[in-house]
Amino acid sequence: MLCLAECERATSKIRVAANWAQRGAHLFHLLRDVSGEVDALLMFAHCASMLGRSEESVESALLAVRLLEDAPPGSRQKMSAFNYLGLAYCLSRNFAPADEALQQAVKIAQAGDTPAGAFQPRANQLYASIMRAATERYFLGHLPCTAGVTAAHAACAKLDRGQDTLVAGSKVIALALWALMSSIEATWSRNFERADADLAEGHAWAARYGVMARMNATEAWARVELAWAMGRLEEAERHAIDLISIASTVEHQQLACMGHLLLTQLLELQGKTTEALAETRRLRQREQAIRSEGLESRARVVAWQLEIRRSEGVMLQLTTASREFERLSMEDALTGIANRRFFERTLAQHLRTQAASQARLWIAFLDVDHFKQVNDRFSHAVGDRVLVRIAELLKANVRGKDLPARLGGDEFVVMLDAAQEQTAGLACDRISRAIQAEPWHSIAPGLHVAVSLGLACAEAGDTLESLLHRSDTAMYSLKRKRHASPGGEPVRGDDSAPDNPAARRP
Repeated sequence: MLCLAECERATSKIRVAANWAQRGAHLFHLLRDVSGEVDALLMFAHCASMLGRSEESVESALLAVRLLEDAPPGSRQKMSAFNYLGLAYCLSRNFAPADEALQQAVKIAQAGDTPAGAFQPRANQLYASIMRAATERYFLGHLPCTAGVTAAHAACAKLDRGQDTLVAGSKVIALALWALMSSIEATWSRNFERADADLAEGHAWAARYGVMARMNATEAWARVELAWAMGRLEEAERHAIDLISIASTVEHQQLACMGHLLLTQLLELQGKTTEALAETRRLRQREQAIRSEGLESRARVVAWQLEIRRSEGVMLQLTTASREFERLSMEDALTGIANRRFFERTLAQHLRTQAASQARLWIAFLDVDHFKQVNDRFSHAVGDRVLVRIAELLKANVRGKDLPARLGGDEFVVMLDAAQEQTAGLACDRISRAIQAEPWHSIAPGLHVAVSLGLACAEAGDTLESLLHRSDTAMYSLKRKRHASPGGEPVRGDDSAPDNPAARRP
């Protein structure tokens, strides 16, 4: 869309270009592509300023400038943003902020790798000073002091105008407009010979473009000024009419408005009061049409903003759903603690990195004794409540960085990360005592739950499978010991040497 906008602008289909650029800016925003959004905003700002939609053009350029606040000091895109902001202010007849923005663009260009790149903002300073003087002439009734125009021309004239200093594809337009503005400056300086030569140069560059464009309208303006300054008012009047016609054709509403102002003054100078009044009315009609078109554009913006909101809402829903799916894929559906997939992935990561740690990694394997009998005697619903409560007790009796998980069925496991041997043993003791002290009869009368715990420490060369296998083996070894002991009391994992945690290791 941005490329299409550039093509349409180059062939003076400004309204179409503005629509493409505006649409592109909204899509770049949706994609979170700031650079692309800035380019589209600046394209729209330039098109909107030519169409006379001043508020939209300034707003768009200002947004681009704000988006580039953190850009490097010599950023060409940042220079371009201030350049287009200056143009937007200029064409809206706000000349003080226009000069400020263009001066900022010059500073940024001078801070870059190619200071000669300041040609474009310098040329626009000249354009703004000419536009300002011509506007003031309409209200004053005479041409004001043009010292500012002369200074802007001198500052720009000494800069290189090579291809590398211009935005890609704009050489013909830039050099044509420069020569034509230089012609107007020479006219106001009463240097008619140079004005005529610059006018011829500008015409030659414009002819190379191949299609009618905004420089053709600027050429008509330059011819108005030269004929007017030389006292040929009827000729100037004809060129002013041409200016209005060409500017309307190439959809440069601001130059068309300037044409109306020039023609009104020329008619008044010739005593054609009735025609001058009619021309003023035509100017007002054009300005009203511009305002109406601007309101229609704002309505489209609102529609696109609503579309973006809907799209962002869908994206948020998808993101939320994706996160929820990810959570569910790593969480045991019954107990709410980590499932086997998440536990094994986490354990594998820790095994790869534990070599650099002084503390060791321990695995406590837990199995519910005679769990099938619980299901058979009390129902599967009671069995599920038992598993949920065991998971809660595991979470309550380990440290925040430890990971309890359900491997499946009645098998649980706890990864004790960066734990000393004594810390791991104490954790197993807490878990065993908590399960033994739990009032299981509150779930179902006569219910008693016992577990067996096996503890294993990660060693050099351990894999996920070997470590889990050792902890599982330790648990079953202790389970057999427990059931062989008198009374069959619940044990934490190794009651043969309760004061020596190391004895828990197989």
